Amino acid sequence: MLTPERIDELITIYRDGLLNDTLPFWQKHAPDRECGGFLFCLDQDGSVLSTDKPMWIHGRYVWLLSTLYNTVEPRAEWLELARHGIDFIRRYGFDDDGTALISSGAMGSMMMAECFTVSRARAGLCASGDTFSPKRSA
Repeated sequence: MLTPERIDELITIYRDGLLNDTLPFWQKHAPDRECGGFLFCLDQDGSVLSTDKPMWIHGRYVWLLSTLYNTVEPRAEWLELARHGIDFIRRYGFDDDGTALISSGAMGSMMMAECFTVSRARAGLCASGDTFSPKRSA
């Protein structure tokens, strides 16, 4: 049985693991400052294994950063990275008729439609007070 003390212990373990180990790795290695969005197919040392950019992972990462910003601490780097992801999703996450796409190549080449990205992207915008439109910007 989980005691209140053990629950507190586990909360600390998972929070510290996320904030002091996992998240710093992804903040350092995932942002693609050249082409936009994030690179999630990385080796343990941060080297790129693939330049494919699944939109659903972008949506989840934006959601994570925004949720941390809104519920843990309003860190500017979390908000900046969430906006970086939203910019990529807006630019490459939809085809011309507004259909959500499942993946993008490094330079924004589009692949297959999927709507899961939209719900994650909209949820992520709460941190900045921004609004979301699937219209692609030129």
